[in-house]
Amino acid sequence: RGRQKTGIEFFKNVNLGQFLDRPSVLRDMGARKKLALGTILFILTILVPSLFISLSVLAFVLAVGLAAGRVRPPYLLRGFIPALPYVTFMILLQLLFPWPGDPSPLLLSFGPLHITVNAVHRSLLLLFKLLALMALLSLYTAVTPLGETIRGITKSLLPLSRFGLPVREFSLALGIALRFVPLLAEEAERITVAQLSRGGGYQGKGRIRAATAMTVPLFLRALERSESLATAMELRLFEIHSHPLNSGSPSSLPRRD
Repeated sequence: RGRQKTGIEFFKNVNLGQFLDRPSVLRDMGARKKLALGTILFILTILVPSLFISLSVLAFVLAVGLAAGRVRPPYLLRGFIPALPYVTFMILLQLLFPWPGDPSPLLLSFGPLHITVNAVHRSLLLLFKLLALMALLSLYTAVTPLGETIRGITKSLLPLSRFGLPVREFSLALGIALRFVPLLAEEAERITVAQLSRGGGYQGKGRIRAATAMTVPLFLRALERSESLATAMELRLFEIHSHPLNSGSPSSLPRRD
């Protein structure tokens, strides 16, 4: 008989924000170059409504990740598993409720529900767009340390500070947000273990109720983590305009940037 799942395995699939410290070509590449290339692929995937483009970006990211980043494709695609229920719901909406006046041929019909060729095409396009974006973000965070990401964003956007935009604050906030993704997954796993030890579970009909019961303690733990971070920054006399990570001076950046 197969091993019964407890729900803990779900959180082990969250890999966004996790850095893999291993030597590779992508690891040695400057953060700004990776940001520029990633931004181009991101915009291309989002704005071009082409299934071929989405598949090409996905294949390119997986191939480059394996060849130049030493990151296996299953690792890059594993981060898609936590979002699978929401993506499935979105795909079902695309399939079962096509746009009014859809002229494409009808594939299947279930009473008032009709599945057309355009609905299937839009569903596949949505699926592969999300797969490409998730693989791209997972690859970037896997080969780029958080500090280099903050420095790269700050240096790239520093000219916008002349127009009054808070570039340093934005870079720091984005870096902290990326760092909090694996931390929240770790906290959620701890809460799940604690609930299981008290007789709770994520099996059968009680899965939704157990997930709802985890929301409040996870929110409180996130607030505690944020408060601890703010306290640590205050005790170390952190000032965003004088911190070397965000100063934007050439000496604060790696030479490869």
